[in-house]
Amino acid sequence: MRILVTNDDGISAPGLWDLVRAVQPLGEVVVSAPDRDRSGVGAGLTLHSPLRIQNYASPVEGVAAHAVDGTPGDAAIMGIHEISDGPVDIVVSGFNSGNNLSADVLLSGTVGAALHGFTNGVSAIAFSVHHVSEAGSPLLADLVRAMVTATAAADAGKPALLNINFPLLDAANCPYDQHDHSLTDAGPDGVIADVVETALAPRLMADRIVMEHRANRTMYWNTRESVWKPGDPVSEESDLGALLSRKVSVTPLGGLLEDGASYPATPAVIAAARAVLRR
Repeated sequence: MRILVTNDDGISAPGLWDLVRAVQPLGEVVVSAPDRDRSGVGAGLTLHSPLRIQNYASPVEGVAAHAVDGTPGDAAIMGIHEISDGPVDIVVSGFNSGNNLSADVLLSGTVGAALHGFTNGVSAIAFSVHHVSEAGSPLLADLVRAMVTATAAADAGKPALLNINFPLLDAANCPYDQHDHSLTDAGPDGVIADVVETALAPRLMADRIVMEHRANRTMYWNTRESVWKPGDPVSEESDLGALLSRKVSVTPLGGLLEDGASYPATPAVIAAARAVLRR
């Protein structure tokens, strides 16, 4: 299996290399990622200037890495059509530092890179963790390998697009402890309760413009703030609802682009991940 790994946090981001290490046992891994942090650019592409590719000193032996001076979407497309020595079997994007949830996934470069894998005919998964410090967890690595393997096996000429979020493993640091959902049902810290299929929650963030005066100049900063607070109601079937219950959220996005089409990868991915949790 040939796996293309990309992200939006940039090629030097620790989460990218934790994802590379997780999938390396599955086959040939090629890295094509933005040369710097390009978070929040969604599925944007560079269409009015040329792109450049530079070799990057990979910290993982046996993995070729390339930095693209463009968006995550540019990096994914370059990886599929220019950098890889042959057909790519699956694109994995992440680990993003911070969960990508709700309608705000449309702004996520992590999801944007996966989207361009999907629109180029390749199954793709966007992986996000609540804290990047947990991206190196052996449990997450096992789950990722199971999910990637199941997605590739279920492809059968019909690529899938999945957005997968992992809950915070350390419950002691969970910012959602004021919510009505119980975090104790999952057992001790580091135990994930389940893996479930989810829908996108309503938008969780709002846009806010901050004006700043410097000397004789006026500048404007586009900032974002949460409109959801711990204790606010949330659907159990949403991606946020899953994380609040210490569950892995698997949201199929491909059907949103193809008139609600279903994908065999989703139940296969959930079954494979649950098998890991039962070990």
